[in-house]
Amino acid sequence: MEKEMRMMSKHSKDVIDRVRAIRREISEEVGNDPEELVRHYQELDEKYRARLLRGKVQESED
Repeated sequence: MEKEMRMMSKHSKDVIDRVRAIRREISEEVGNDPEELVRHYQELDEKYRARLLRGKVQESED
């Protein structure tokens, strides 16, 4: 994993850092309660069900 992180572009690292920050913010909004966090994501899943991609994800051949 360390090797992959070194190979990752700065842009990729910035994107990952931003995603992690947003996930922390969401967790804090629900009081860092795991059950509330799951409930929150389930509500979003229901709200945006038509926009979600379902099924098997194809892996790239990089």
